[in-house]
Amino acid sequence: MFNRIRTRKDPLKKILNRYGLIKSLTLFDVGAHKGQTVLYLSKVFPNSMAYSFEPNPELFVELTRSTEYRPEIKCINLALGRQPGCGFLSAPESDLCGQVMNAPGDGAHAISISSLDFFCQQNNIKKIDNMYAQ
Repeated sequence: MFNRIRTRKDPLKKILNRYGLIKSLTLFDVGAHKGQTVLYLSKVFPNSMAYSFEPNPELFVELTRSTEYRPEIKCINLALGRQPGCGFLSAPESDLCGQVMNAPGDGAHAISISSLDFFCQQNNIKKIDNMYAQ
């Protein structure tokens, strides 16, 4: 049974391929955690470029490890917000997430913040594809 599950074609990929929707995309995974979503997206959209944002320094290390052999995934250690600057990421109770704050708190990490527009301008990104668009 395990081999059957592992070798079965991904249902999303099958549907997208049927309608000719597997193509080269520019994808953003914001709050990438350890890379689970971006690794899946790079499998479904193999000719795409994915930008994976994770501001938490510990999770960023795990993200870069899990994606190190995937040149189509670019890991970025910063948060996205309204405007570029600095902030603090609260110490989460689990490894799932922290909260971006303006002032330091107990166990908070200093982080860099960029706006989506500024990041795209700095990296010459003209379009981000929305895989949820109708």
